[in-house]
Amino acid sequence: MIHGTAQPVYPAIRQWQEAGAFLENALSRYLELSISLKENVSPQDTPPKDLATQIDFALERIQGTIIQRISYTRATLAQMRNRALSPTYYLPREVLSEIFINVVFAPSDLSPFAPEPLKTRVTQMYRALYNLLGVCTVWRDVALNYGLLWSIIPLLGSPSRTPIDENSSSVPMHILERSKGGLHLVATRPCDLMCESILAERVPRFHTINISTSSQSTLENILKIFLNENGPERLSLSELSIYLDQDDSYYDALPHEADDLFPLDLMKQASFTRLVPNLSALRVRGAQLCWHMFNYSHRLTELHLQEILFGYDIAAVNFLGVLSSASELRILKLISVRSFYNGPLNDNEILKIQFPKLQTLLVDDLHFNTLDVFLSSIISRSHHLTLLLSGRCLYVRLPRNPRELEEVSWEILYELLRKVLVRDLLIAGDSVDPWPSPSPMVLGGLIKSVAPSLETLRMNSWNFDTAYCNVLTHSSLSQDSPALNIINLHITRAKIYNLESLVDMVTSHSKSIQHVRLGLAIQDDRGDQWVPVQRDHPLASALEDIIPSCQIIDYQFYPPQFEDAPWQLW
Repeated sequence: MIHGTAQPVYPAIRQWQEAGAFLENALSRYLELSISLKENVSPQDTPPKDLATQIDFALERIQGTIIQRISYTRATLAQMRNRALSPTYYLPREVLSEIFINVVFAPSDLSPFAPEPLKTRVTQMYRALYNLLGVCTVWRDVALNYGLLWSIIPLLGSPSRTPIDENSSSVPMHILERSKGGLHLVATRPCDLMCESILAERVPRFHTINISTSSQSTLENILKIFLNENGPERLSLSELSIYLDQDDSYYDALPHEADDLFPLDLMKQASFTRLVPNLSALRVRGAQLCWHMFNYSHRLTELHLQEILFGYDIAAVNFLGVLSSASELRILKLISVRSFYNGPLNDNEILKIQFPKLQTLLVDDLHFNTLDVFLSSIISRSHHLTLLLSGRCLYVRLPRNPRELEEVSWEILYELLRKVLVRDLLIAGDSVDPWPSPSPMVLGGLIKSVAPSLETLRMNSWNFDTAYCNVLTHSSLSQDSPALNIINLHITRAKIYNLESLVDMVTSHSKSIQHVRLGLAIQDDRGDQWVPVQRDHPLASALEDIIPSCQIIDYQFYPPQFEDAPWQLW
């Protein structure tokens, strides 16, 4: 037993020690009496069968009760000892809960350089949570009773084995039972009737919904649970993210009413329309909504539109006219949004829209006709405009034949870009979409057109010979145009034919530039292979002497800004 050198302070410890001493004495006495049975019990006093029966009974008690309780006592004392020696045992539950939140919900080490798909992120979060449950009873107790850790309700369809029951068509009840407060639904598969009933009972608790699917019926199956005909008043929903993965052929023709959300249910359409004004964030990819029917309110602060097909350009203009009522809009993202060119718009058709609170505008991978609609219509200039140009920006999209394009001149593109203030310019190279006539002079003209406001230049998958490097020098870009003051220069997946020209180009911007990031490859001595430039290459030290913040990265690294990023959790 435990023998202390000092008198126990607490009565509970004294009682525990006394009970331990009593147990030790009782076991010793029981052992002595068991041994004495051989000498003190004779067959004349107790028949052998009776003695054997009583011994069997005693053995059963020892095996089934006494040993079990001793084992349980030993485990309990071991846990108590570990708790007493563990620093985390003395942390308040509130502190442990905050640590657990950071462990479960913090982005993985790869983010934001490699955005994670929706299902992957949710699965990783629950794996992290279940790992916490297995550490010790204290952590398990804290995690099981902290409802925020169980606030994401997953309806995922995947054969992989995870702590989430992904193969069931119903909602995971063990998660719902542990959740408290606000809920967040993440769905990639439809609900069965029981699931619909369970979620419907908890509709007022859901703050966000994120649906990712290739089936319109699945999208409608989930949304209808939240579209109560009595109105959205009982909803707490503030963020809605929906991704409908459309076939490529969908974008070859004008939108059809049959592709609308709830095309045969006008009541559901009306309910969805009433829901939108209550949202603070709306993110839509691929899904065809009745954009002209929405009324946006001051609550809307973020709008993310990706791979949306508006129809003709005038439909995109009308959408902007409706969106102008979102007076508190702060973030607007337009990624691969599409419309068809049907001739130039009349002056009375072109709207001039102000978004007084807009802070971030991302315009990414648009055909020229669609690009023209949005950049010409949004005339507020207080926001930070990030513009990604691919080869599409030199074509207008025509509706006559599938994917029929008509090329526009570079000068027309320059004229459009001179009207806006581009802070970040991203130019995707020919490995993504071939550029027509990507000559050095043309590239220089493109950058000059946004020179007055340009702070960050990112170029990906371009080949730089001496002519390209020369046209990107500060003196060349400042000739016959406002002075250029690039702060950040990112050149990635670039093949360099002349290292000296590249160094001269970067050096020419040294007065303004603060950060340089380069992912380069050069030709080997024989000139028949491309070799990535490593951090120990003389080029790295040469550039670091000029710009200390210069960073050489892996040539194979593909910047997420240029990728078709997966649909994410948030």
